Amino acid sequence: MIYGILFALLSTEFFKGVWQTIEPYFNIQFPWRLLDIATILLAVGIGLWATCLVEKYQIKNDDYKIILSILLLLVTNFYFDTQRLNYIVSQTMDVKKEELYDNLYSIGFAFEYLPQSLTDYSIFNHADSALGSDGAVIDGTKDGLSFTFKTDGSTYYDIPFIIYKGYTAFDPATLSTDGLAITDSGNGLVRVTVSDTSIAEITVTYQNTTAQHVSYLISGAAALGTLGFLVYQFRKKSRKADSEKTPV
Repeated sequence: MIYGILFALLSTEFFKGVWQTIEPYFNIQFPWRLLDIATILLAVGIGLWATCLVEKYQIKNDDYKIILSILLLLVTNFYFDTQRLNYIVSQTMDVKKEELYDNLYSIGFAFEYLPQSLTDYSIFNHADSALGSDGAVIDGTKDGLSFTFKTDGSTYYDIPFIIYKGYTAFDPATLSTDGLAITDSGNGLVRVTVSDTSIAEITVTYQNTTAQHVSYLISGAAALGTLGFLVYQFRKKSRKADSEKTPV
């Protein structure tokens, strides 16, 4: 519960200067993640606290209903407080536009916001087009987190994706990334810089970062380890129960 309260405080407007200063965290709206974590920790903490009260004081049914009612009021109050907190944070972060979980412009996380660096609103006007270095609008095809378009000889192309680490560009004919580089357009969009003018078509896709791949491996290993431990404990208890039933 202490960690939950701490994370909730860190996500408030009082710490907005920290998140605006740390640009990588600000771009992914890190305070919202802290608020989600705080909600989970507080929920678990309150549940454990209520369970301890019931076991320690042998609370009867009527008293138990009273405690549940109080907890319900606390949860309801916390919910409306966080809604107000969400509004306060969104107002004080000077964000451009709220992004929902099914938005077209980011990698799809809930409560995403367009970064302050996004000043080129062509991402809305040309959601299925690339912009060449000469300003030409090139029609493309968007498929989930991938975008494919024909080249026209430009030295770079701005893609209707918000810049994140993890994007890569390649030639779909050869699957080669040679001659292509992903950079920040300077206004919050993904830019593909082309040094090989022989490339006729380019695909830009999101393939996760090294840190994400490592976190997936750690999460998978932790899940398998937990499952193995639970199976081991279950079999251990079963063997113990069988041995106790066996007559001497």
